[in-house]
Amino acid sequence: MGRLVRPAGQDTMPNSTLWETLLVLLALVGHAAVWIGIFNNLHARKMPCWSVRTTSAICYLSLVLIPVAYATWYASGGGPLATLLARQGVHLGSAYVVVCWALAGWTLVRRLGRWNDRRDEAVLSNHTTRHDMLAELGPRYDGAAWATWLARLPGNQILDLHVHEMQLKLPRLPTALDGLSIAHLTDFHFTGAIGKSYFEEIVERTLACEPDLILITGDLIDKKPCLDWIDDTFGRLRAPGGVYYVLGNHDARVNLDELHRRMADGGLVHVGDRWCEASVRGETVIIAGNELPWFAPAADLDTAPAKDAEGAPPRILLAHTPDQFYWAQSHDVDLMLAGHTHGGQFRLPWVGPIVSPCREGTRYAASTYQRGSTVMHVGRGLSGTALLRVGCPPELGLITLRSAVAVAAAAEARRPAAALSGG
Repeated sequence: MGRLVRPAGQDTMPNSTLWETLLVLLALVGHAAVWIGIFNNLHARKMPCWSVRTTSAICYLSLVLIPVAYATWYASGGGPLATLLARQGVHLGSAYVVVCWALAGWTLVRRLGRWNDRRDEAVLSNHTTRHDMLAELGPRYDGAAWATWLARLPGNQILDLHVHEMQLKLPRLPTALDGLSIAHLTDFHFTGAIGKSYFEEIVERTLACEPDLILITGDLIDKKPCLDWIDDTFGRLRAPGGVYYVLGNHDARVNLDELHRRMADGGLVHVGDRWCEASVRGETVIIAGNELPWFAPAADLDTAPAKDAEGAPPRILLAHTPDQFYWAQSHDVDLMLAGHTHGGQFRLPWVGPIVSPCREGTRYAASTYQRGSTVMHVGRGLSGTALLRVGCPPELGLITLRSAVAVAAAAEARRPAAALSGG
């Protein structure tokens, strides 16, 4: 049998083929940015449930079918991408490819620029403890069989609870409230797929931490039968300074009057359209809510007590979406807590979050951010309707607030000791 000989000049990929491959990959990045961007933006707006589902389906199909259509055209002899663009005149296909290239470049520029939004100086410490809830609950776990099967898929983190303890420095927190502790809970999404025992265990772990305040930022219940879960979950939450909540977009799927009544019976305070004064360690804290764009109005903070020279009383805002970050800044908020994004649901190495249903896209998908004197923490949420999480486990947030003045004083007190020891 004769030996196959590679023709001269074919030892490496021709430059034209290499460029064609790069252009196709760039177009695919831009294509994904187009439809994921549309999806994110639509889910950041107030829309009827049927409309959200319809537009979501269009986005999913377009994301898959357009590349399939190009692959089919190429396989049938249509030629490389350059041939598509070289055809005489402007047509839909070539225009779409140019848009994809432009958007791919813009996406890269925006990703690089977002490092300016994340301010690590607000975060003094971070510690995360992982819990395999499926293993820890064992026979007590009562989720749907199909959802339990999904939870066992390699890499799926829907029941991989991370208890995230952090210390956040607030520029204007009064020293009398240094060390104030908050449990931030968000995005429960009671549907019945994830078992009630999972959420009951989260309540137990929250209570065991004995926070000063428990603050809940929306998307509580998706299915009407799960309203009966409130007594055994939300209704058991207690904290010295109180338990406060706002609604999310998914809560519109149940009867809101019944939801509010049952939550009030459990001792929880709704602040979606108002502010109130909480007493913590004898000090006043303003707790306000913002459920925009789904429920109006937001709290009227113009009527809240003005701050004194030391920054008292501090203002904490509960909002479902991080899109309200700018609203928080304009209303002199010290700490804003949000959810809604599920941390991006899917996070890829070096790429980060993929889907984030906000006007800002993945800009504030999950983490702690600071602009001016306003610090925002966006939680990854505890559950969701999409029972697949990759690189983005559910989160129970335990936040300890530190006064910038107290932190500086402690650092100054340590300095002489370090000098005496030769440090």
